[in-house]
Amino acid sequence: MKVGYLIPEFPGQTHIFFWREMEALRALGVEIETISTRRPAPGVVCHDWSQAAIESTHYLFPPRPGRLARSAASILGGGPATWSRCLAAFGSIDDASAGMRARMAALAVMGRQLADVASERGWDHVHVHSCGDSALIATFANVLADVPYSLTLHGPVQHYGPGQALKWTRAKFGVTVTNRLRNELLATVEGIEEDRVIVASMGVDTELFRRSDAYRGPEAGRRTMVVTCGRLHEHKGHQDLVAAVDLLVRHGVDVGLKVLGEGPARPILEAEIGRRGLEGRVELLGAVAEQVVREELEHADLFALASHDEAIGVATMEAMAMGLPVIVTDVGGVDELVSHEENGLLVPAHKPQEMSDAIRRLIEDAELCASISTRGRETVAARFDCRLSAALLRARMMDSGRAGEMSRAA
Repeated sequence: MKVGYLIPEFPGQTHIFFWREMEALRALGVEIETISTRRPAPGVVCHDWSQAAIESTHYLFPPRPGRLARSAASILGGGPATWSRCLAAFGSIDDASAGMRARMAALAVMGRQLADVASERGWDHVHVHSCGDSALIATFANVLADVPYSLTLHGPVQHYGPGQALKWTRAKFGVTVTNRLRNELLATVEGIEEDRVIVASMGVDTELFRRSDAYRGPEAGRRTMVVTCGRLHEHKGHQDLVAAVDLLVRHGVDVGLKVLGEGPARPILEAEIGRRGLEGRVELLGAVAEQVVREELEHADLFALASHDEAIGVATMEAMAMGLPVIVTDVGGVDELVSHEENGLLVPAHKPQEMSDAIRRLIEDAELCASISTRGRETVAARFDCRLSAALLRARMMDSGRAGEMSRAA
């Protein structure tokens, strides 16, 4: 089976889990090629495979010479039947603003481009890792040329713009990364058949994310190092984690923090670190490669994530796979990964004091630290290995392909 993977602005700094899924699918015999809306910003191209991925990815924008004109001409020359299908699709999106409706013509042309690329490359299926504009592009490829596609939902569906009913009902199947998101999707978007939506949490390569030495944990007389990983954006709550470190230091706890990730909130975080006098304790390491993430997790004592909004948390999975005790905020579907006091600690979002108390608790309780370390690794290995979600996705793609062949034969 040959599949086109449509990922917006691929490869970005947080796209390692897409790459893992694709590699796991390739190991299962699925031929994967990547397509994207546009190239990523230079500052977030950080993985050792990123440049090769850029060179092998087809980018829809800016369009290649002549492609845009040919795609537009194809739609205009398609005649009344093509125009009618497009207009019906436009008309079905009743929650779109006037500006969004104006953009739909451009998205339809990009959909035609996607259909052309799929035909040229011989793709049997397109899988879209977004439910925003990229999903509409795939939808128009289906409307115009019957290109089969599927979607993965990574966050609350209302964050991905209008036209969700059109996107989901025309898809062969859909994937959500948590049960919570699946339930929300089915409750809020009309017309979706329940058996066409599966849960696959993507996950971690548990063979790569495995400790080379036994976990030791915090020790008296040595600075406790906490690590966090996530894009520098206010909703990731890094500012709350910095405040939690400040509270610990003010109470005589020798603790440091490393933040792995890059983003628009860097100036805010730098100012906060300076204001609190934490320049020697809190480091912003920027966008880093997967191997650097793994090394930092192995050398740290604890992992913390103070996110205000999180679907489930692949960065948390990575830390747990490395046997690193985790303290994370109880938001979104995180409780489908972390069970409080069993394989991690859950704290409320926007509460630096509760975060600092939880970090201190683990620093002072070696037995709890060791237990959480072991159970965290066991949880991810059993339920969140990337090979498990890839196998689910491959099975559904194969089923959809067989169903399509049967339909065409009939």
